[in-house]
Amino acid sequence: MSETDASAPQKKPVGLALWGTEPVQTTVRHARLAEQVGFESIWLTDTQLICRELYVTLAACATSTTRLRLATGVTVPRTRHPSVTAGALATLSELSGGRALAGISVGHSALRNIGHVPARIAELADYVGTVRQLLAARTARFETGTEGP
Repeated sequence: MSETDASAPQKKPVGLALWGTEPVQTTVRHARLAEQVGFESIWLTDTQLICRELYVTLAACATSTTRLRLATGVTVPRTRHPSVTAGALATLSELSGGRALAGISVGHSALRNIGHVPARIAELADYVGTVRQLLAARTARFETGTEGP
């Protein structure tokens, strides 16, 4: 690499956050446009009662784009069992050719609008670890003590 190459500004990936409150076809159009103008990813929220179903919408975007990364921004431990999240992410990754990304957090709006409090950080850490184990096709122990897969 020449000195001029090393000093050239690096293009940073930029993602676009979408609420997912629009009809799915509108979100798909937004995803196609985001890809056309150079966004690296789209991030859709996982807030039931406010947004369309996250993984269905991301799957629709996957079939209408070719390079755009498709991300949960964010999904929540207390509304989706880790086995459901891992299965949805694996399926989205398969459908999109490996373009799936996962954002997982404690869940403020998703839980408050159904009368629950956000997850604790320790619960979030356990959840993320379990999802990672399942995505790596390793055995995971669930909160009930049951092991899967």
